[in-house]
Amino acid sequence: MSATFLLMAFACGHSQPAKAVSAAEKKEFLKLLATLPTRGEFFAEEAIPKAAPYTRVLLALTEKDLAKYDLYAFMALSASLMGHKEARQYATANFGNIAHPQIKLSWAIMLFRQGKPPAEVVPFLRKAFDTLPESKFGLGPGYEDFRDQVIRASEAGQAMKIEAVKQHAVKAFPEFGGGLSYTNRDLVFAPGGLIHAVRPHPKLQRGELITFDIAGGKASSRLIPQPAGFKPKFDFPNYFESAGLSVNSAGDLLCSWMIEGNGDHGFAFLKKGDPDFRVKRIASYLMGSPIVPAPDGAWYVVQQSSAFFVIHHVDKDVKLIQIGKFRRSSYSLDARFISANVLHFFGSAGTTHRSLRCIDFDVRDRAVLHEREMLRTERRVEPYCASVLQVGDKSLHYLWGLWDRRDNGEAKGKERSRLDGLYYQAEADAVTIKLGGGYHHRAVAVGDRIIVCYTEESAPNDVSFRGNRSRVDIARNRGFGYCCGWHGCSTDSIGRSVGIAAA
Repeated sequence: MSATFLLMAFACGHSQPAKAVSAAEKKEFLKLLATLPTRGEFFAEEAIPKAAPYTRVLLALTEKDLAKYDLYAFMALSASLMGHKEARQYATANFGNIAHPQIKLSWAIMLFRQGKPPAEVVPFLRKAFDTLPESKFGLGPGYEDFRDQVIRASEAGQAMKIEAVKQHAVKAFPEFGGGLSYTNRDLVFAPGGLIHAVRPHPKLQRGELITFDIAGGKASSRLIPQPAGFKPKFDFPNYFESAGLSVNSAGDLLCSWMIEGNGDHGFAFLKKGDPDFRVKRIASYLMGSPIVPAPDGAWYVVQQSSAFFVIHHVDKDVKLIQIGKFRRSSYSLDARFISANVLHFFGSAGTTHRSLRCIDFDVRDRAVLHEREMLRTERRVEPYCASVLQVGDKSLHYLWGLWDRRDNGEAKGKERSRLDGLYYQAEADAVTIKLGGGYHHRAVAVGDRIIVCYTEESAPNDVSFRGNRSRVDIARNRGFGYCCGWHGCSTDSIGRSVGIAAA
């Protein structure tokens, strides 16, 4: 008996080709299920040895097979079989072949919780959290904690290291703004080794797009026209304020700006390779609203009203179409799509003690999927200029600046360390790394690496780059200034390069 048992355990614990389940076997199992003894809502202990030999059949049942049945009985039986060694081993070895999506999800949750799940379970659960509503998981109040455990398991081993790289000169972007030059809203890295930036044209009451080809070392510029019918009421030099620039995966550009103040905005779309912009004038309070490119190349505008985040889709005619809104518990620092339909917000909330929070919004179902707090800051230490990035393995990484508004000394005269600076944290790791002494920055993901451009608070005229491929030194007297928010750096700047790479 023991030899037979050991041979059976070995066979169940290894991934041999599963024998196809016939319609007659399914019919036999469903007939058996109706006769199994129960205790309240669950199957009695003596029912499990009778059901265990049918684990193979249970996991082969499809949505069509169970269309006329209450799914609860099959979920309850799965939970009981999880405690049966041979049934659990079979499910572990054949997880990828579980046919019914809800039964598969329940087994994934159980196998993950028991430790050392099969390799397919963690990516399956990570994808499920991105695509399924919370109600499908049946986790109740434990949903957020379980999701965090899955994310950490998915991204384990993705710690970051810092490495030095070379330096090269960039002489591309003309100065404007008296030191408040380019911000993280109006400068973007684009496909094909390009850097785009926009600024007000100094004389023509419109915008200017500057494009720098990193490989070729050359810069070009073109005018961004005002919308049709624009006539300046006054002889102001600038009707192109608070500009924002976004690039999608195809290299197309979408730019927005204020014309005559908040509530009067221009939007200009430039398809890659086209000679002319498509420009529209939009009457809505959109100052500071980020433009977020979707994986399919579409754009969404996140409007931050007094009480809501309002999500707009930008259609082919450059018109804003509201698709949903949800009550805001924070203000958005950055946003990006982390899957085809999930828009991920990285924001700050609170008054005296700020917290950094993440919110996921499904643009297809128009619903908030979850919200969680990442960390909480000291009193009067405020987050600014954040970035959320997703690298090649789909893991999420965050950068943010902190502005320390506390007094330099304690009441008793003791000095305390300042918290101003640029910080980094991976979603899978609770460890926060300080990258520099200032919070002005721009970051981009390249494969499994992150490139960061930032300024040091102690040297606001210097621009530093961290990244294995950025390798840029901003040349003195003809570099480009880079800033975030309303603190800036001039174009008389020098930078250096250091890299952040996935371990």
